[in-house]
Order: sequence, then C-alpha cells, then structure tokens
Amino acid sequence: MFDIGDSVNKYLSDSIKDFLNSTFQAISKILFKQGAMPDFFNTLYSIFIGMGATVITIIVLYRIVEYMLQTSTGTNDTPLSEILLKTVKASAMIVIAPVLLKILVGEIAYPLGNWMFSQVAKNASSSAINFLSTGTLGGILGKGVVLLAVLAFVAIAVVVFFVKMCIYHAELIVYQVSSIWAAISMVSNNMDIMMEWWKGLLMMIISILMQTALIVGVTEIFTHTATWYNFMLLIGFCYLIIKGPDLLKRMWYGTGTSRGFMRLLAERFIMKK
Repeated sequence: MFDIGDSVNKYLSDSIKDFLNSTFQAISKILFKQGAMPDFFNTLYSIFIGMGATVITIIVLYRIVEYMLQTSTGTNDTPLSEILLKTVKASAMIVIAPVLLKILVGEIAYPLGNWMFSQVAKNASSSAINFLSTGTLGGILGKGVVLLAVLAFVAIAVVVFFVKMCIYHAELIVYQVSSIWAAISMVSNNMDIMMEWWKGLLMMIISILMQTALIVGVTEIFTHTATWYNFMLLIGFCYLIIKGPDLLKRMWYGTGTSRGFMRLLAERFIMKK
C-alpha cells in the first residue's frame, strides 16, 4: 500500500542529503582558494595610497609647527625625534601591514584551514543519515519528522558556515584597504588605531579557523558511534556555528575593534569642550 508520509519523508531526506553533498563540495572547492583582490578595490587601494601620502605629510608638518610653537613658549613635552620616529614607523607600516596580512592569511590561515577542511568526512551527508538512523539514537529519532528536523538543523548550520566564510573573506579585503589609514594614524597623538587594526585582523583569522574546526567537528562525529554524547556534541557544534562561540565574541569585543573609533572620537570631543 502506498504511504504518502513515507514518500514525503524519503523525498525530503534525499533532498537534504543532496543539498549537503553539493554544499560540502562547493565549500571544499572555493573556500580556501586565495584570489586576487577585485579591480575596484585595487584601484581604491592605489587612490588611498596617494591620499595617504598627502595626509601623512600634512599631519607631520602640523606636528612640526606645533613642536616649534611649543618650544618657543617652553611648553613642549614631545621631542622632535619622537615625531620623526612615528613618521618613519607610519611610512613603513603602509608597506609592511598589507604584506604581513597576506602572509598571515595566505601562508598560515588558508593552508591551515584547507588542511582542516580536508579532514571533512567523505560523503558527509550519507554519514549523517547513517549516524542518526542507527542504534538507540536511531530508534528514538525514527525516520520521520524528528530525523528530518535534525538533518535540516545540520543543513542550516552548514549554510550559515558558508555565509560566514564569505563575510570573513570580504572583511579581509576591507582590512587590507584600510591598512593605509591605520598606518597613517600612528603619526597622530590621539587617533592611533594601528593596534586596533592588528587585534581585529588576528581575531578575524582566529574566527575563520575556529568556525572551520567546528564544521570539521560536525562531520567527524558522523564517522563515530551514534551515542547520546556524540549527538549532544553534534547539536552543540551546529549551534555554535550558527550563533558563534561566546569566547570568540568576548575576545572580539575585548579587542575594542567595535568601539575604538567611537572612543577616540569621544575623547577628542571632550578635549575640545
């Protein structure tokens, strides 16, 4: 006798299985393949370098004039050597920061992430269904709505992971383009954001690697015995992929990257008042 419920469940199960297979294949082919920065951002980067050279010259001239005026009135507390040293550091970081970013991402983060993702179980979708359908776990979840709900939850986590990786890659371009202004800020007394830039970049790389580790952990569980502890880890890892680990959030906000500019602007405003 034809059972429409079983047919629908089988159709949905096969659809999720195919979706997971396609998604994992797409991620493995494109995720950690480093490409060139888009032409627009290359042009924008070149423009920023030209603008940056002008801005840093103006800032240095202002600092020198300020030094001369303060020296003449006997109120100077900043030696000229410090101004010149900051200028040299800022000029050097305009060149060094993008190079170090490429090394950290292209030579460390991407190869490590690619290695971790190569550990993803082959035919992860089939392994997921087998994991959830066997033993005591399979007897409780059954083959109906509950099993489909768990599979859908895993599928959502995989999609969220892919979207997050896309966002991280876009933000890395923003970090590269903004490195010029972070370097120039080193000349200033109260607007130096270079440390914030470095902290934000390192946290971005850590986030990429941790999210990759979590998705590898999900597929790794599928290759093990279907125990309740492994099932809890599966749900927990998927949830952390979607939500993001609390530790990373605390570290992220602890760097001040989300508040650095506002804090510095507030300090400048108070000084003017």
